[in-house]
Amino acid sequence: METSNIIFLFLAAIIVGAVGFILFSSNMLRILFAFALVTIALAGIYVLLNAELVAVIQLMIYAGGIVVIMVFGIMLTKEISQKGITTGTHQIVPAILIFLIVMVGGVWMIYSSSLGWQVDVMPANIVETTGKLFLTDHLLAFELVAFLLLVVLVGASFVAHKSKEVKR
Repeated sequence: METSNIIFLFLAAIIVGAVGFILFSSNMLRILFAFALVTIALAGIYVLLNAELVAVIQLMIYAGGIVVIMVFGIMLTKEISQKGITTGTHQIVPAILIFLIVMVGGVWMIYSSSLGWQVDVMPANIVETTGKLFLTDHLLAFELVAFLLLVVLVGASFVAHKSKEVKR
């Protein structure tokens, strides 16, 4: 077995284990750290697939940005500091059954597919090429996503400000 296959299986096992932990844990902070582990392992799989730019974006946006924002959200919520935040794990048996069905179905689809693996030659300067595409051909989509994120940020701060006024 090749080294890349062993690394892939190791990263996949980390992802499956962390997702299982996310499904059955009740502590929100531990769930968030398991999510960070999933995103880091997924970035490792992207590196194995020679998609280094996607791996860096995965780490910066999800493991870096989203997880930090969620940690601050959990830590700065007033009710959490008094009694802690937990989630309920209701209906564990159906959750386990659905989890197993999806996992077995996914493995079966992978092994029964007739798609052949083909390695395409990647350009040496993939980051430069992607950057040029973002700032030329896909500039409108890039700017619309940035504007959408700004609107979401302003809306979230507005809702948070309104909820503080209602509680007083």
